[in-house]
Amino acid sequence: MGANLQKDKITKGSLPAWHRLTKAQRWAGNAEAPLSMRLGRTSHLVTSALEQALGFSYSQIRILFGAMEPEGVIQATLSRLAKVDPAAITRSLQAMERDGLIRREPDAKDNRCMRIFVTEKGQTLAQAIPGKIAEFEASLTEGLQDEEILAMHRLLLHLEERLFSGNAGIFKKEKEGNLHSNESKPE
Repeated sequence: MGANLQKDKITKGSLPAWHRLTKAQRWAGNAEAPLSMRLGRTSHLVTSALEQALGFSYSQIRILFGAMEPEGVIQATLSRLAKVDPAAITRSLQAMERDGLIRREPDAKDNRCMRIFVTEKGQTLAQAIPGKIAEFEASLTEGLQDEEILAMHRLLLHLEERLFSGNAGIFKKEKEGNLHSNESKPE
């Protein structure tokens, strides 16, 4: 009797909860899952693989390039550029400082602020990153034709534009603010 009960539970619950709850739902293009879920999963997988290939986090890449100004960059500015909370930026900066990629100094005009400078080691690394990303991208897109890759870029750009335009523009206010502050769209 116990074995039959266990078998019955497996049969009733054989579909994941998501499929049971959404089997009547139609997704764009008659896909099995919402596009937003597919994009999120793919983005997570690509970012994780890129971080593994480079040997450090995507946020550290953004910090490194964001701090490449000769006069340094104020730590709070990096937090806004990387769209990461200040505590997370501090942890990343500590790790990067420990690894000799950046150095922190109090701002000459305001001792409450810290300026971030990229060290020579950090600059050498920054110069190598585009080539490493190109290698990673070549590996990622292996087997795809250039036309297919360009079509993927066009599709993703279309989705970004939809997010920032008209009634669908859920980031419209942020984009308008970014036009004045020279910041980029969210990634």
